[in-house]
Amino acid sequence: MGIVTDFGKAIANIVSFGSKLNRDQRSEIRKAVGELADELDRALRIAQFYLEGVKNIKDPIDISSYLRNGQGTLMDTYNEYKVCDGLYELHDRFDQIFDPVKLSVSIGKIKNIHQLIHNLSVGERFIIDDLDSLLDTMLDLANELSNANIDDQADIVKKIKTTLKLEISEIGDHRKSIKRAMREIFDNM
Repeated sequence: MGIVTDFGKAIANIVSFGSKLNRDQRSEIRKAVGELADELDRALRIAQFYLEGVKNIKDPIDISSYLRNGQGTLMDTYNEYKVCDGLYELHDRFDQIFDPVKLSVSIGKIKNIHQLIHNLSVGERFIIDDLDSLLDTMLDLANELSNANIDDQADIVKKIKTTLKLEISEIGDHRKSIKRAMREIFDNM
């Protein structure tokens, strides 16, 4: 998942130069990175909850419909819970905090941080783009279920639930990765 990888690379760079910063700069960085981690975790948790919703659906037609509506529902939920607003605001704060001139940090060390800042500038679209393969999988499974004959539907529903269980687990791993990166910031700055 690109955003989690970008976040991890940025954290590694922050830790490498963070000890050279003054106390106020370190505090500002910890706060901004903490808020970003919270927003990313919240976005991933919302996706996880959506996927877990399939567990409670029995009717194959309803499962297919639920999977087809995934992207729209996630976008609506991200907008409702202002995930995108938090990401846009963090983009501006990161841009100010990680100004290489202000920090006197070499461009090479801050490149990954600026990549993360750029990605934040597109807000929730970045999260949705990162979830594209998952959303494609959901559509493929929905189509497979819709096109199946009655005799095959039970097997396809089982396949859907198994696939989504793996996706939920992977999202959980990404959430853990974000938390580990945050601990690294707090432990080393």
